[in-house]
Amino acid sequence: MDIPLGVVFDLGEVLTRPRARSGLEGRLAGLLGVEESAFAEAYWAHRDAYDLGSSDLAYWSAVADALGVPLPPGAVDALVGAEVEIWTRLDDASRILVEDLRRRGTRLALLSNAPTHWPGPPSAATGPRTSTGSCSRPTMGSPSRTPPSASG
Repeated sequence: MDIPLGVVFDLGEVLTRPRARSGLEGRLAGLLGVEESAFAEAYWAHRDAYDLGSSDLAYWSAVADALGVPLPPGAVDALVGAEVEIWTRLDDASRILVEDLRRRGTRLALLSNAPTHWPGPPSAATGPRTSTGSCSRPTMGSPSRTPPSASG
């Protein structure tokens, strides 16, 4: 079997599966005290600007405004912390794949539209949410996003 020289992965819904396995929308909705379905609509409606560099406060304020709820003190930090933990946790199959590729000497890279201030990519060797280096963010135009399907 040929070993690839390098592999580039996306993070969300590729190496991590926050919607299917972590209850992303339900957990975050609970932090704001709102229904999951209403939260999901507001969360995805404002996501492009956040992924393109909007601040935490601007993003979560837009989500809260769309839901008609206030952001209590500390809510933004709690939401960002929960979101980073959810979006950057490798699932078992991804961890095994990344570890196997690394053992074989394959160079690995992560290309993601995650907000720029989030911590570095998860490391299969040291566990999730551990920075393995820095990466720059090339601008490739504004993505068109539709909310991912719940089954995706």
